Amino acid sequence: MVNVKYYSRDFSEILLSVLFYVIGSIVIGLVLSGSTSLLRVFPAIIVIIPASNGIRGNIYAPLGSRLNTLLHLGLIEPSLKYSKYLAENIFSVIVLVIVANMYLSILGSLASLLIGYGFPILEFISVTFTTSLITLPILTLVTITISITTFRFGLDPDNFSTPLVTLVSDVVTLPTLLMVLSLVSSLSRVHLILISLATVIVACISILKLTLHRVKHEISIKIVRENLPPCLLSCIVQILPGMGLGIVLSRLLEYPSILFLIPPFIGSIGALIGIVSSKFSTALHLGEIEPKFRIEGKTLNLIITAFTTGFIIFSTLFIIDVIVSTVIHLEMPSIPLLFILITLAGFITLSISLILSYYTSVITFTKGVDPDNVVIPLLTSIIDLLGVIVLSILTILIV
Repeated sequence: MVNVKYYSRDFSEILLSVLFYVIGSIVIGLVLSGSTSLLRVFPAIIVIIPASNGIRGNIYAPLGSRLNTLLHLGLIEPSLKYSKYLAENIFSVIVLVIVANMYLSILGSLASLLIGYGFPILEFISVTFTTSLITLPILTLVTITISITTFRFGLDPDNFSTPLVTLVSDVVTLPTLLMVLSLVSSLSRVHLILISLATVIVACISILKLTLHRVKHEISIKIVRENLPPCLLSCIVQILPGMGLGIVLSRLLEYPSILFLIPPFIGSIGALIGIVSSKFSTALHLGEIEPKFRIEGKTLNLIITAFTTGFIIFSTLFIIDVIVSTVIHLEMPSIPLLFILITLAGFITLSISLILSYYTSVITFTKGVDPDNVVIPLLTSIIDLLGVIVLSILTILIV
């Protein structure tokens, strides 16, 4: 039976946070749809845009989820007061950011080569590393602040952390990446080589520090060991939608309204699934749901909440897309077809993602792995790929 009181509270908090993400993600869509000239000059960058945003979401969202669990368990206080758990989480994020972006640069260059954009390895390393240095302190502080603030005000941080962290990450990352790209394009080959060498050296030092001080950084090692593999795997998965966007880039430039829609569409579903995944993890840790394959009780309440929220979100995206496209004169399909496209693509993507979220949480928990470190990175990357595939296929079939 559905718990109406629980459903009502969770629905209002989740809807508020995801709607806030959708409204804020308009900035991301406008930046992407307004950067057509830069995309024509350096089209290879489209390949790593989904993965670059995804990496930060896959690192900082799990950070927020871990902090939420630690707050619920009473292992850290809702303040910026120093604690070993907090310090180790921050150090692990630094290692994850450096290593993951090095990996992304190599992967992005190979993907660019495959679709005919060349092998711009130095450009990719310079762009991703510089972007990471700029965004790392901002996103780390924002993530910690969101978890602490919501907890202190008596709200469930699981309902706010993932969408707000993802929103700030996306809003900060894409403009920063494009700004750095414009600067990097004016640098000489020597400067690009120096930046790339500095990146490799910093990555080696970070890994060496973990290796030589295993006892001191026991918590960080566990986080990196569990969080890094799904992050690296997610890079591969998220490069695929980037390659797909690169292949159909010319068509997307003909329909800027769909190009504008992609970030908030995929991001809102990712934020919603991030909330649900984080709540699954917390409930499993607290024993509020049992790790079994039958969907019932609190699990059923969460899924119903997600579908209800999803319908409102997709309707909101449709209205926003129509208004923005009309105001700034973006080419778009007919209004009825656009509504069908958004809602149908949304529910297909959301349904598959919810199933994967629950069963991945259960499986990892029963295997002794913290779902906070695994589920969100995997699901975020899968949603990026699935969302682009579903949206692209339905665009061909419907529009």
